[in-house]
Amino acid sequence: MSWRRLFGGLLLAVLNCAPAQAKELLWVTGDVTPAARTALVERLAAADGWIFQHRDHDLGLPAGERPAARRQLARAVAAADMVWVDAPHATVEALLADLLGSATKARHVVWIGPESAAGGDLLADYLRYGGEANTRQALTLAARRLAGQAETVARTGLPPPRAWPRQGLYHPDAPDFFADVEALQRWRPTDRPAVALLVHRHHFINGETAWLDDWLRRFAARGLFAYAVFGQQLDARGLRELLVAKGERRASGPEKAHPDVLVLHQLASKGGELQALFARWQVPVLSALPYRHGDTAAWQADPTGLRLADTPFYLFQPEAAGAIDPLIVATHPGERRPAELIPRQAEAVIAKAARLIALQRKANADKRLVAMVYNYPAGGSNFGASFLNVPRSLENVSAALVHAGYRTQSLPEDGWVANLQPLLRAYYSGADLRALLADGYAAALPLRDYKAWWNAQPAPVRQRIAAHWGEPEKSRYVVDWQGEPVFVIPRLQLGNVAVLPQPPREETLHRGQNPFSHKSGQPLSHHYLAVYLWARQADALLHFGTHGTQEWAGGKARGLDVQDDALLPLGDVPVIYPY
Repeated sequence: MSWRRLFGGLLLAVLNCAPAQAKELLWVTGDVTPAARTALVERLAAADGWIFQHRDHDLGLPAGERPAARRQLARAVAAADMVWVDAPHATVEALLADLLGSATKARHVVWIGPESAAGGDLLADYLRYGGEANTRQALTLAARRLAGQAETVARTGLPPPRAWPRQGLYHPDAPDFFADVEALQRWRPTDRPAVALLVHRHHFINGETAWLDDWLRRFAARGLFAYAVFGQQLDARGLRELLVAKGERRASGPEKAHPDVLVLHQLASKGGELQALFARWQVPVLSALPYRHGDTAAWQADPTGLRLADTPFYLFQPEAAGAIDPLIVATHPGERRPAELIPRQAEAVIAKAARLIALQRKANADKRLVAMVYNYPAGGSNFGASFLNVPRSLENVSAALVHAGYRTQSLPEDGWVANLQPLLRAYYSGADLRALLADGYAAALPLRDYKAWWNAQPAPVRQRIAAHWGEPEKSRYVVDWQGEPVFVIPRLQLGNVAVLPQPPREETLHRGQNPFSHKSGQPLSHHYLAVYLWARQADALLHFGTHGTQEWAGGKARGLDVQDDALLPLGDVPVIYPY
């Protein structure tokens, strides 16, 4: 072999081993493109070896700034191997066409219109429909085209674009979406209690379901069969088609839906019709909210928990639809960062759903209830509420409970006054707490049970409470009883129903002092927490009259943390607040 042939072979081998030049993908958007969609394209492009560039443009870009924007965009287009222009509606299309100018028709520029415009270029159709699988196929096709393959060859082995249904059911373990609950049940028959999470379909189009998959699997770990229900907009007709089996549908009156509990994590602009539907189903609806101004750390540091501008959409709309117990469960930080599930918040929704299902399935005769009345006006003999006759209302409610099959006793108005006044006096100085225990007017919560709960709380929660009140055993409501220290819980027990004064947030009241004090900067006392820990053993808690514990407490203003004082005492017990 001649040295020339040897040298030529070596040179060819070196050239073949040289790394291929990285491809550059330019992603051009208007400011309406969701950050999650951009993050999906960036992540998958980087995984395929593309250099990703992004140029975003404000729809309100002033005319005076457009020449500079055109020049910048022209340089970016010239440097890119492939340009994808996301124009989901006419306003965005007009802006970006103006900025791109003559480059609009360039061969390497792909226009992505709305889903309704599909049926043209295959690559554009993949991107119109969105989602992870479609985006991967678009990147594969783009790379093949850049390599010079003929279109028929470039399309070889690629599946058709997957169009997302306008509505459907989703489970992370399922091979595909389901058209309705009957299809879901054929895939996985189960007698587990069911929970349906109502979400927007954009989570799937943007390939942002990791937080949702995590949450659904957390439900499963608690013995619940949870799945997501998605759509473009919530409406009664669509939900009935999805969640009520054909044989269960009724023209009017009560109707059996598949889920035992609904969790709303979507805008609910049609609150009136949704509330009527949920009433027909007799299904509780929990409100699970997003935080859209940063990540979990930002939410934790935000004193409001939910920005004022977000309250019409995420507090008022769900409430108008009949949703209860609003909790922030996930953050959507934007800036191409993924959504994050907040584990303790998400777990709190799961726990509440489980308790609501247990309450639904338990016979009335076996249900245990705790009702709290408020010491108003101040003084050791008063309980009432503004514009509500509490003793007479208790007479009506107790009679209704007996009629409904609850194991309790109905008392007349004066009977409630006579029996509850001694309990109110327990919260003022000079009360004989042991006498209340001996006479059957108080329950005993062992200090060891309280300390087991107390020691399980996060260190910052314990530190701020102990800094004000000291350790639990220092409470004046801890006495020795039947050989062990206990918290004294003043209460009137009538069968399975206990009625008690809502405890003051301070350890001892003075005559004439407002028992609530509205001191939101002062942490809850150990006895206050102990009373609620005892009450949480019941199946449900009624705050009867003025002020439940969710009001006037320390913590966030709106998007509450379950570790805030407003929610810390309640745990997962269902709460009814008839005032």
